[in-house]
Amino acid sequence: MRSYLLISASIILPGLASPSVAQALSGNAETASSISDADGDSAEIVVTASRRSDSVKNTPIAVTAIGGDALRENQIANLADLASSTPNIQISTSFNNANIAIRGVGNSQFAAGSDAGVAVHSDGVYLGQSVLALATMNDVERVEILRGPQGTLFGRNATGGAINIIPKRPTEDLHYGVEASFGLDPAMVRSSAYVSGSVVEGLRGRLSLSQNYNKGYTKNLVASSGSSAVPSRLDDADSASIRAQLEAGTGAFVTRLSLEYMKDKGAGPSIWLTGTPSGVLPPVVANTPLGNLDKRQVYNNYGYKNNEAKFATLISTLDIGQGQIKATASYGETRIETLTDGDGTAVDHTSTYALNNAKQTFGELIYASDPARPLGLILGANYFHERSSQAFSIPISTLPPPLDVLGPVVYDAGASSLKSTSYAAFGQAQYKISDAFRVFAGLRYSRDRKAIENYSNFGVSPAAGRESWSRTTYELGASLKVNANVTGYAKYGTGYKGGGYSAAANAIAFNPETNTNMEIGLKGNYLGGALQANLAGFHMKYKNLQVNQAVGAVVLVTNAARATINGFEAELKIRPVQAFRVDLNASWLDARFDDFFSRDDSRPTFLPDTKIINGIPVQGIDLEDNRLPTAPKYAVSAGAYYDISIDSGLVTVGGRYDWKSRC
Repeated sequence: MRSYLLISASIILPGLASPSVAQALSGNAETASSISDADGDSAEIVVTASRRSDSVKNTPIAVTAIGGDALRENQIANLADLASSTPNIQISTSFNNANIAIRGVGNSQFAAGSDAGVAVHSDGVYLGQSVLALATMNDVERVEILRGPQGTLFGRNATGGAINIIPKRPTEDLHYGVEASFGLDPAMVRSSAYVSGSVVEGLRGRLSLSQNYNKGYTKNLVASSGSSAVPSRLDDADSASIRAQLEAGTGAFVTRLSLEYMKDKGAGPSIWLTGTPSGVLPPVVANTPLGNLDKRQVYNNYGYKNNEAKFATLISTLDIGQGQIKATASYGETRIETLTDGDGTAVDHTSTYALNNAKQTFGELIYASDPARPLGLILGANYFHERSSQAFSIPISTLPPPLDVLGPVVYDAGASSLKSTSYAAFGQAQYKISDAFRVFAGLRYSRDRKAIENYSNFGVSPAAGRESWSRTTYELGASLKVNANVTGYAKYGTGYKGGGYSAAANAIAFNPETNTNMEIGLKGNYLGGALQANLAGFHMKYKNLQVNQAVGAVVLVTNAARATINGFEAELKIRPVQAFRVDLNASWLDARFDDFFSRDDSRPTFLPDTKIINGIPVQGIDLEDNRLPTAPKYAVSAGAYYDISIDSGLVTVGGRYDWKSRC
């Protein structure tokens, strides 16, 4: 069981600030796009989860939309913080990777050559390396979290779902704001600033900066014992982001250029030694101090991260006839470097160094017809190319250098080089049979190609591999407006995640992952808008589910045979009076392997099962009917906030409690 409690207070004078001690200055307040419900008592955020603007209630997807104001109220400083306020999502980082799982499925990108199962898009651009998005959230209009496979409109690598981060755009009028927040235990400083307005006639600009720092939640006892070469605190934050935008044109044609730089550095995550399946530790680390988990005290001889990303994106829209064409072109570079302790003891036994450099190009062209017409169409095509290199080193004190992944740490020597290319064409049609009833269907064709070069594994000669995959995914469903305030939907869809290679592990490709999803949902406002409730139930089946598996000293991706996931999720927003509001999220998830017989080299003496495979008895672990590792059965999150008006602004006092059962 895991539970968290957050108590906060915000002061708006007249801008917006955050907990503890805060100062803010702003002019011409900006708000997230919203539309009023039919009864006029509440407002709902407009989302683009269906690739066209619509309210959350009218979008036939299990989607959570969090606007900029709500992000500040819930103290969400980065994407990882969203996990506490959204049903059925787990977000974390590990080494140089982003670990995002929705409804129990995601599979972290532990090694280059594999992909995540949750697609992350920023400003409409697919991020091949999304770890920087977890660390920074600069000048955001809203975040949309789409649960369940999004194989038609968002394509590959969205078998678990998709996350869309939508930044604020330049404005014609002058807007500006400065915000600073301070906290204790650990020491925390957050700040942000922006200015937006007309540069010259016909040209608008926006410049925004954000910074997030905390000293670290975990004390490192190695530093306390006198070593100055290691960080004194771990699980820290030290990130910054800057974005500059220029936008020209009005009416039928608008074009916008966005330049963004993100940096995330610090000591990185703490490493805990939780034991081994046999209960016996290697002699070199046996009987050594292990720290105290309850007091968040560890022994880590290493701790370092230095990540950065640069992106340039050009987005243009053109109104033609009864629709609009949107063109997106983007280029990005990321550098992700980490060094962590490998055993979590006072002994300097092993460590893990990883360096990943990537360059990506993304382009997309979409046509969307007028959604007010009876027949709505979305037609599109996109292209993605990424070239990356990855170096791993895992020196072990009891083994000679040839058994390191790359031997002594030499940053690029022997690094794996990978190329990934993907293109797709897709379309969706929606037809309004009546004002209350509509049906929709979509189809997508995706093709992926991956190649690996200079693969090196524990001193084995370099190898290479090349493979291609293609799939057609589809979706069909219907939605019914029960009344002016309540909408229900039912749909069936499929998802696809491409195959790939596990760099620094082996050069044998793993297969694509596919899934199907049956889902029903009900969204609406009740009691004159005092209650908003979004409910969803689903049944998903997976084939060739991609999971991480320990082999030797590294982790590679392997295909589990099949898995079934059933679940239910509820989002409630209660506002009995204007000044007081309550958010309540709850979920139930039953995610299990149907068929998965696995070996795990981290458990060499714990292989209790034998199975006949191709007529040969094989020892391993039969994981049939076991729960998926990132799928807690129950999760509950509750937050309450109260606004107090004062002469010079507004004070908001709030608290939040989050609980998840063990996976």
